Amino acid sequence: MHFLKKTKTVAFLIIRSDTLLYEQYSGGYSMSSMVPSFSKAKSFVSMLMGIAIGEGYINNVNKSITNYLPELTDSGFRKITIRNLLNLRSGIGFNEGYLNPFADVAKYYYGVNPGKYITKPRVSNNPDKKFEYRSVNTQAAGCDCGKGNKQTACRLYGGESMEI
Repeated sequence: MHFLKKTKTVAFLIIRSDTLLYEQYSGGYSMSSMVPSFSKAKSFVSMLMGIAIGEGYINNVNKSITNYLPELTDSGFRKITIRNLLNLRSGIGFNEGYLNPFADVAKYYYGVNPGKYITKPRVSNNPDKKFEYRSVNTQAAGCDCGKGNKQTACRLYGGESMEI
């Protein structure tokens, strides 16, 4: 467990199938503590997108994200597909600086209403040209996922569809 302490991990769980095998909290955190999910969200949003496609809310990952997020009025967004978001190849400009409290990422992870920031970034590169680890891709994909059914992704998939 030295690694968990060294990396300041606050919650560590081991799950196999439907069984919780191990659970440990540190640093004053507990099962009821709320913490940002950061990179874990990318896997869950991809899974939710698969569910949305399977249930017919989204019919094609090669469609422009503006079909689901019309508030993205910058013309560069029309070229970006859901697939580009999921593959982190959107070309959306975004400051991923975790040490800067004024960086874009701080608003998304620590803001009260991160969805309101989705219209702020601009497209800085053509999509699908280069992999860029940027949280904004996951935020937009999560919005796509829910807007396909006019709901938030969490409300839409918080129930029986999401069996882990």
